[in-house]
Amino acid sequence: MNTFNRFIIATLLVLFTSQAFAVKPQITDVKRINPKTVLVTFDQSVKMHSTNLDPNRGVAVNLYSKAAPGSGDADTYYLGDPQANTVFFPIALQNPVDGYSRQIKILFGEDSFKLADESNKASVMLFIGAISFENKKQEQGDQSYRSIVTLSVSYDFAVLSASTFSVDEGVSFTYILYGNDGGASFDLVEGDSSVFQFSGNNNEILDFNGTNTNYESDKKTYIAKIKVSLPAHPGAYYTIVVTINNIFESNIAIVKDQSFGLSTNAPIGTLVGTVAVTGDSANAFNITNNNGLFAITNSGRITNVAILTTPASYALNIEVTGNDSPAVATASVTININPNSEPASINNIDISVDENMNTTVLVISANDTTVPAQTLTYSISGDDQDKFDLVDNTLTFKNPPDYEEKTTYSLTLEVYDTISITYKPIVITILNIKEKTLAIDDSILSVNKNAPVNTVIGNVNATGEIATYAITSGNNDSFFKINNQGSIQLAKSLAQETASSYHFVVKITGNDADDKTAQITINTIIQPTVNLTNRNITLGAAIGEVIGILSTANANSTDLTYSIENNDYFEIIDNKLKIKKVTTTPGTHQITITASNNTQAIATQNFTITIIPTLIISQFTITQDENKGRLIKKSGGNVTVRATASAGTYHWDSELTNNSNNDNIFVFNPNSLDIGTQTIKLKVTIGNAFVERVLQLKLVENYPANWSDTNGNGVSDNKESGDTLNQQLPAGANKKITSLTTGTRLLLGIMGENSGHLTFAQMEQYTRDNHLTTIAKDTSTTGDIYDYVVEGLSVAGASTEVIIELSTAIPAEAELRKYSLTTNSWSNFVTNDNNLFVSKTSATCTDDSPWQTGLIKDATCLKLTIKDGGENDTDGNQANGVIESTISIATPLSITTPVIDNNNSSNGGGGCVYNPNAAARFDIGFVLLMILSAYYFIRRKRCFIH
Repeated sequence: MNTFNRFIIATLLVLFTSQAFAVKPQITDVKRINPKTVLVTFDQSVKMHSTNLDPNRGVAVNLYSKAAPGSGDADTYYLGDPQANTVFFPIALQNPVDGYSRQIKILFGEDSFKLADESNKASVMLFIGAISFENKKQEQGDQSYRSIVTLSVSYDFAVLSASTFSVDEGVSFTYILYGNDGGASFDLVEGDSSVFQFSGNNNEILDFNGTNTNYESDKKTYIAKIKVSLPAHPGAYYTIVVTINNIFESNIAIVKDQSFGLSTNAPIGTLVGTVAVTGDSANAFNITNNNGLFAITNSGRITNVAILTTPASYALNIEVTGNDSPAVATASVTININPNSEPASINNIDISVDENMNTTVLVISANDTTVPAQTLTYSISGDDQDKFDLVDNTLTFKNPPDYEEKTTYSLTLEVYDTISITYKPIVITILNIKEKTLAIDDSILSVNKNAPVNTVIGNVNATGEIATYAITSGNNDSFFKINNQGSIQLAKSLAQETASSYHFVVKITGNDADDKTAQITINTIIQPTVNLTNRNITLGAAIGEVIGILSTANANSTDLTYSIENNDYFEIIDNKLKIKKVTTTPGTHQITITASNNTQAIATQNFTITIIPTLIISQFTITQDENKGRLIKKSGGNVTVRATASAGTYHWDSELTNNSNNDNIFVFNPNSLDIGTQTIKLKVTIGNAFVERVLQLKLVENYPANWSDTNGNGVSDNKESGDTLNQQLPAGANKKITSLTTGTRLLLGIMGENSGHLTFAQMEQYTRDNHLTTIAKDTSTTGDIYDYVVEGLSVAGASTEVIIELSTAIPAEAELRKYSLTTNSWSNFVTNDNNLFVSKTSATCTDDSPWQTGLIKDATCLKLTIKDGGENDTDGNQANGVIESTISIATPLSITTPVIDNNNSSNGGGGCVYNPNAAARFDIGFVLLMILSAYYFIRRKRCFIH
């Protein structure tokens, strides 16, 4: 195979690869998922292209059916019309990830499908327009799509069967459920499945099992929520309500021949008697022939409402209703007014009984002196009468009393001597029986003789529901105190005391228990000290990071274990204090660590852990005589470097000889150094946290003419047109780079000369001057290059924004590339939540015109968002408060046609370089592919002929 044939095959492979794998988004499926929504599925994840989407309208849509071929009929439109008039509807991404999704929903209006559904068509054509979708490679799809969408069956189903029922208690029934479509099926989604049951082919037979329903219970209504489904219907719901009716099940009657007596001159409100009934329990009494002398309560108690002075007899007509009785019962009750006699006297007085008792509370004791002697009957009334039973004259509780529930009961004892009733109020007091128990153990504790006041010595060992702790004796000098959690603390210093032990009594009390006491002995000791190697951590330090190492001084035992008291943020593993939870705000944490010898605690120490802000080295200030900045002169004398950084320990590292450093200041003399870049590294450390930054200085033989760099940004003042703001940097003729983050400072990159804008030739010159490995020219990087440094970030790891006024408008098919001096290589600019780039066309770059994502053709402004320590920060990917950035607007190289001779050989007449990151182009690439393919086969034919 000659050289030209190999060239054609290679070219075909390259072009075929570029076309085969650069696939624009295509629709693979369209379906109607409910009456108003269409779901569109793509062959890859997409998002709406911002320049084509009008968020106020959405997408343009037509629904129509094609006329039969050759019929001459026009297409039938159900939404929109043949003149390309469309209706716009909103769209929504389905489960998007990072703003991309394989599916979108088109949200139609209420009646959008009405004409289509009424057409009796099984499907119609769906047209989608006025929008473009792009994939993650920013390859755009078509501007419009057409697809067949299947219509659902009729959606006008209605339930015709009844939804409310009324049935007697204890009764069951069966009902057939039906609607205007006989194919419906029914399912219970909410309700009691033991009451509502379904049967039949489609569950259309509803059985209500009312066997256990009872009107007298709390439940008088039963509700079922039913789902109705059709084969092509998403489902509807309706509710059935069954109300239970009362069936009277018993009768009530008043006992006949009842009579009561009342003495003359009895006071108003005297109890005459209580009407007796049989059958159902009574709920209401009424006197139908009331003459204004008597009243009756709903419990059947008759009292007088007037003072009756003359003996007489009254017949009262009484009626009563019951809770479960169908009719009113009536009877006559006689009341005899008798001459006044000596009433009975009641001997009982207020009493007290133990809680939980279930025997006789009291026996009503009464005397009557009337001659002849009267038969006495007994009853009770008062606030708490419903809590007692009375049999003859013996009173008992219905349920044993509970002191914790109620401590006193009020009753009125009543004695009837057939003529009058005697009343006597009494109070029954419930005595508390202590049911709970407390326990406390004698204890021996120890305290460091030199411990500070308020040191926790230990907790008493006590059990039960304890209300209070108190030291009741032995604490004569008040050296100790105890709180209501049982924690004993040192109340006064023991440093000057000579006693080796102290003894006192602790008492505990409870709300329902007997008090208990214990003897507490506290021995004084000289306590060992616990040491911790580090007490500082960086804000946001990771879980599991070691803070420091624990040890114990002056301890007899070497087999020690360490523990930390109740702390969410730290834990101890072996003798290492570690982070258990990330701290998100600066401040301090107080911790208590105890050292034990597996028998007892021998040392307890309090520590303060300080959370320090994230370390940063925010700025370097370089001075040499009267000059500032990173351009230094070989014979200019000592160079002083001052660092602005977080508080901590400074460690300078450099191969420069004849230097000295003192904390944040590094001084050296450059007179013996070689011309070129000089490097100094600074490491700032707090505890076991550190941050590093590399400073690169450019050493020259002599300063350029009229050199003056007031703000030390590496650009001579006469090149800045008088503009020496810290947040701006020249970037070519009348162009600048501006930092939008408050407090930051822009510096010239180490490769730049008087401008943040440089050429590839300048980069190559810098490489040669500094004896670096020669960089192979990145074939995509043929446009403008910008080299700058952002320092002074207030928080390490933050993202910052810069605007670059471009020297050359962005060409078509451009891409953004970044260069790392550390790796001496080019790569694509990485985009994510913290790293972005947008562009626009503007004369000032600061007007209100909107920014657009990516590199827009002919744009003159570029805005970058770069994260400190992120993928686009080229100072070693360390979050250190400074960002180094070298970027380029890259374009693919052009392709030229090869020169071909007639001797089956090819000479070098041009060539092409394929840029794998450029967008695939169908038109020119495909045409060239076809031409080269045809030419190849023609030449092969000629070879065969020869």
